[in-house]
Amino acid sequence: MLNIISKHYLSKNISGPQKVVYNLISGLKRINIPFVVNKPLDSCPFLLIQDDIDSIHKAINLPSSIRVIVGPNVFLLPKHLSEDINLSRFVYLQPSKWTKDFLSKLHFDQCPVVVWPVGIDLHHNKIDDRKRKIVLIYCKNDSAKELKKIREILDKRSIAYEIIVYGSYFQSEYEEKIKRSKYIIWLGRHESQGIALQEALAWDIPMIVREVPKNGFSYTTKKEAVLFTPKEREFLKIASVAPYFDERCGIKIYDIDKEFEEALIKMDKDYLLYNPREYIKDNLSLEKQAMELINIFKNEKLFNQEIEFLNKEKIYFSSPIGNNCMLWIVKDYTKLFLKSLKYVYNKIYQKIIA
Repeated sequence: MLNIISKHYLSKNISGPQKVVYNLISGLKRINIPFVVNKPLDSCPFLLIQDDIDSIHKAINLPSSIRVIVGPNVFLLPKHLSEDINLSRFVYLQPSKWTKDFLSKLHFDQCPVVVWPVGIDLHHNKIDDRKRKIVLIYCKNDSAKELKKIREILDKRSIAYEIIVYGSYFQSEYEEKIKRSKYIIWLGRHESQGIALQEALAWDIPMIVREVPKNGFSYTTKKEAVLFTPKEREFLKIASVAPYFDERCGIKIYDIDKEFEEALIKMDKDYLLYNPREYIKDNLSLEKQAMELINIFKNEKLFNQEIEFLNKEKIYFSSPIGNNCMLWIVKDYTKLFLKSLKYVYNKIYQKIIA
């Protein structure tokens, strides 16, 4: 049986980390793997600590018979960990190869690091192609210059489009726009996994993705300037906007000025010929990724002990974790309130400039 420790399980604010825990739970249910959520740390032979530092502190002293995996939402950079945390008995999850390589470049060697992306829901009906009338532009971070260029080209070609901005929409609005989209133009920055992007692919919507340029982006965002040192930002050249993507999903470009219009002409003509849903089914289904996590727990080379995996126990859902969680919940509700204000502001602004 697996015990999942997750503060984001309690969250009312839809986010990447929240989708990690809920998609994992959906996958476990579909393959009939028993689990509990936020139970005592010693209650099961397998323990996943998704995001709670307090639980990591306590798990250090658990019996060696309990296998512990931490992540993928514990810390962004090794320097954010307090010096008194010893991860040597754990396995740490990273959602893509480039994030694992990034940790390696930062000389993280406290414990084994394993790539594990969460599964993406495919259990919804395919979109009616007759309702796909627009092009959706997805903007994340500072993309004003690229957005201006893209809009000019779309206007020149009389292609109808709508824009959605990261952090300024609710999930229902995003899905509604996806269902009306012929394809998506994705202006991202760096994605550890890219769950929102993969959700659109799961609806069978292909994309033109502006990928991280070979020499990195020519400018630094305010967020990056705060989070990363100049040396760490140099390592971001290995990052990806879409770490899970192949020719079935659409087209990747590296330079808007040189490559976008040609990619747009091809996509506008052939968007029905792509098959991104098949890519998600083959690589990132809920069932496949839930089973992959269980296989990581069973990997003797990672843990060096034998544990009998009990799969006949009853599935429970628990009350909230008690590890200083009230403050986190208050912060979560505050984020949701601020997001609602931002959403209203953007709607008013869009009406003014329309």
